[in-house]
Amino acid sequence: MSYLIYGALSTLAWMMLLSSSILAHYFSATYYRRMPTSSSARIALAFSHGLRRMGKLLAIINTFVVILASVFQYSGFYDRCFCNASIFSRVSGGYDVIIETAAQAAQAKSSWIGALVLACGSAAAFLCLLNLLLDSIG
Repeated sequence: MSYLIYGALSTLAWMMLLSSSILAHYFSATYYRRMPTSSSARIALAFSHGLRRMGKLLAIINTFVVILASVFQYSGFYDRCFCNASIFSRVSGGYDVIIETAAQAAQAKSSWIGALVLACGSAAAFLCLLNLLLDSIG
């Protein structure tokens, strides 16, 4: 659940910062055309500043959330029956797997390997795309 909260807050902060950039670009486009700055452009600038500040504050709070979630995970705080069981989805019918079978362990291992390959592949694709789009001076 803590990672879902982290993901939701990250997405919200990203949307706020992206909207701030769009509004700031709108203001600068009207400002540099030497036009008298309209009230809509000034309102866009005010919203841009507000969204930027709130987005950065939310990102800072989100940093503490993910650090706290990691500390809780590595300290064993989440290793309780309530956190291990499927209480949230099954309410009173929740259960906790105490002894896992060899098939379950193999399935978990293959899932982790697949996730690691996907993460490394997407990072490598991003780096390749970044290298292709870089303008080198020379």
